Amino acid sequence: MDQAKDIHSALRTTEVGTLFGEGIEAKLVRLQSGRTDTRFSLHIAPNSYSMSGVQTTDILTYFGFERTACAFLPLGGYCKAVSDDFDLPDFIAAFSQASPIIEASQGYLTGCGLALPQPEGIGYFRNQASRGSRGMAVNTARGDGHTSPNQQRLKEAADNHFRFVLTWLTGGADKGWVIHYQAGDSEQSQKLLSALKFFPVTRFASCPEFEFEECYWRYIPFGDREQVDFFRAENVHQVFDAHAQSLSQGLEKLLSADELMRPFGMSFLTLNKKTSLPARTQIVAVKPNAPEKASATQPAAPNKAIMTDVPKRLKVFLCHGSEDKSAVRDIHSRLSTLGIQPWLDEADLLPGQDWNREIKRAVRNSDIVLVCLSKTSVTKSGYIQKEIKLALDVADEKPEGTIFLIPAKLEQCDMLDRLIPWQWVNLYEEDGFERLKLALEARAIECGVSM
Repeated sequence: MDQAKDIHSALRTTEVGTLFGEGIEAKLVRLQSGRTDTRFSLHIAPNSYSMSGVQTTDILTYFGFERTACAFLPLGGYCKAVSDDFDLPDFIAAFSQASPIIEASQGYLTGCGLALPQPEGIGYFRNQASRGSRGMAVNTARGDGHTSPNQQRLKEAADNHFRFVLTWLTGGADKGWVIHYQAGDSEQSQKLLSALKFFPVTRFASCPEFEFEECYWRYIPFGDREQVDFFRAENVHQVFDAHAQSLSQGLEKLLSADELMRPFGMSFLTLNKKTSLPARTQIVAVKPNAPEKASATQPAAPNKAIMTDVPKRLKVFLCHGSEDKSAVRDIHSRLSTLGIQPWLDEADLLPGQDWNREIKRAVRNSDIVLVCLSKTSVTKSGYIQKEIKLALDVADEKPEGTIFLIPAKLEQCDMLDRLIPWQWVNLYEEDGFERLKLALEARAIECGVSM
């Protein structure tokens, strides 16, 4: 093997350091093959996984690691060459923030029909070959997504960074739906377009849906009764309707994770270069009229769009103990798909921020504080008790009868004495989340915001 490329062996190898981060054990190794021939490599053993969604193993491949047998990890691991000035503690800190941010992006993107790539899956943890997938967002069109004997413009929408159009194609090589994307001219909009291209979307230079300007598009084939439910008209319309609320937020999280890892040469997004683009119609939010009911064989009829401001969303602070993080991540994901803006420390705190100050600010800026309780957290001292006290102080400032603080039991457990005056919800019960939704909808009406 060419020693210049070998990241596992040399005339002298030294383990420089070992640190643990978010779901990983990382070893930095120094390899020396001569007096002036020194190189470094990083070897990572993932140590946690979930039964669904993107895994730590997948995230490592985003950042350029490859699964391999490893002399420094008994079960093998994910390895890559790194620079001579590589800082292991800084890497651990950055990865421990970037990984949960990527996981949190799923809650926004899945509702838009965009599944994060899972090239590895959980094979590593079962000592099996990697058996991942690209998810459901794959362009399988035989044509170019635009040229067809019969085309129908069904819907349009927009947020602060994108315009979206849903079309129906039939009569030619393809029968199905196309979602067209056009990014705005701002630097942030172009960055979000770079994040969108992480998924299988295709560029089209002269899109008639955007006055023959550039678009990116993806195709969803029409499914017959033997195919999965995703390829049905009702579901496609739901996916499209989620774009204006959720797409940019999910892409922003991917950007945030990418920027955390970029200093280590581990970016997974190729950022668009800032270019001079022709002037376009200003992007504004589009609030569609209620579409006619779609059938499994016929898409909903086209609807006219009304230009409005981007609606404000209900803000929900997720107060919880660290031992309940997995359950709270699921709540975060479910709230996001409802168009709610949940606040979760691991997803919303940025590097370098004063977390104590930011948490206090987030509680005060929230419309609702959801206090997540379990058998462990109700008997635990620590920061969760400070968060509850802060929420109670803010609740005292609200008008009488305001729905602001909602205790939420994640499992059967005692209720904290100071929370007894507030009606709680049992999320572990079958109708628990539906009852929570009723309270959130009532609060959204009080606040005059959308969800």
